[in-house]
Amino acid sequence: MFVIRNNIPLIAIFFLALVVRILMLIFISDDLAIDWGLIANVNSLMDGHGFADPVQTAAGVIIYEPTVFEMPGHTFFIAGLWSLIGERSLVAIQLAQLVIDSFFVFFIYSIGKRLFSKKIALVSAAFFALYLPEAYLSIFIKRDVWVSWTVILACLFYLRFIQEGKKRFVCATALTISVGVYFNPTLLMMPIMMGIFSLPLLSLKKAFISTVAIMTFAVIMLTPWVVRNYNQFGAFIPTRGGFYQTMWEGFGEFKNPFGAVLNDEYTFQQMKLEGFTGRTTTIEYEEFIKPKVKEVLKEHPGWYIKTVLKRIPMALLVNRVTWGVLQDRHLSYHKHFTEKMDEKTLFNYAKFIIKNNPGFLLTKVFDVVILGLAIIGICLSRRKWRESLFLIGVPFYFIGVYIPMHVEGKYMIPTHWVSLIFMSIALLYFRDKIPAIINRKKGV
Repeated sequence: MFVIRNNIPLIAIFFLALVVRILMLIFISDDLAIDWGLIANVNSLMDGHGFADPVQTAAGVIIYEPTVFEMPGHTFFIAGLWSLIGERSLVAIQLAQLVIDSFFVFFIYSIGKRLFSKKIALVSAAFFALYLPEAYLSIFIKRDVWVSWTVILACLFYLRFIQEGKKRFVCATALTISVGVYFNPTLLMMPIMMGIFSLPLLSLKKAFISTVAIMTFAVIMLTPWVVRNYNQFGAFIPTRGGFYQTMWEGFGEFKNPFGAVLNDEYTFQQMKLEGFTGRTTTIEYEEFIKPKVKEVLKEHPGWYIKTVLKRIPMALLVNRVTWGVLQDRHLSYHKHFTEKMDEKTLFNYAKFIIKNNPGFLLTKVFDVVILGLAIIGICLSRRKWRESLFLIGVPFYFIGVYIPMHVEGKYMIPTHWVSLIFMSIALLYFRDKIPAIINRKKGV
């Protein structure tokens, strides 16, 4: 896939990525919120109770109820890792993820080299190694980093199919997407994006056939999960539950006339006050919220459309993405959402952060600079617009998937490697052109 032999700079970049992620693990691991629901699912699976949530009854007895509110991919990965090492260690998960993530500098290099040049590829890989939001994601015990890996690998395999025409790369893309869907179902429609945005590089026939083949394989691979869900819940659930809860809490991103708030615990308390008597992350909870979401869409369509449009700049400018630095661990978004604010909106939270943690603003400056340089890089690569379009399709896809529901910064990090490649193009251009301009003015 790529030449490592004699590529000392690329090997050095790999070790740089490893060091950055290890240092982040050492210095900010205490600040990371642990998804104890995920860990409970892993323990349930390893203890022979299947993919289930442990629930304590009124009598104090622990029972295990099958769950469908997360895809099982990350649970099975952790269970496999713990079985392999013989210890149920959270640090082991983080170490495994950060090592895997470090290896992705090689894949970024390969994509950059195939689309543009070796120099651009090397700089892009270096930026990926140093990019702290990606490093943060790699030590965060959540499924999100797996989305990054799936997107990068799928794009690389499909790019190789475009350039070499070998069917095995369609198979590799299909397998990558199929595995990725078991971590995050939003990846299921990604082959359509790749097919459309590759049309300038690929014939319509090849794009169509490959897209259908990848989608078909991914759907077939989901069949065991769909059958399991039908047997457990008596309903057709192709991926996971939680759609209506996500929609409702997504309404709470902005000021709204119906009391929606972007916070799981606050929303659960809200539903209890309205008569819900069960527990969260259940089919019953989803069914309770469903009519409320439908009522909003029916009664406030204009407000909803405006909300969707507002999410586009939020997606581009990376709202609520942590760089792991210049942040006060005590200024938790969810904590202060319920404890400190009267009007619970993201805008109020932003004002709160600016006042109490101004260093956080510097990371937002980084976000704006990266986006700005990436846009310049896209303009500078117009002669390779076909190749550029293929990459641009990645953020377009994720924006299109998430803005109807809810946008979080961590959802967009899997697209940021594209910005890093285009930023590399811009910076290399400036490095070559600025000295020439200065020398010309000096008359050299």
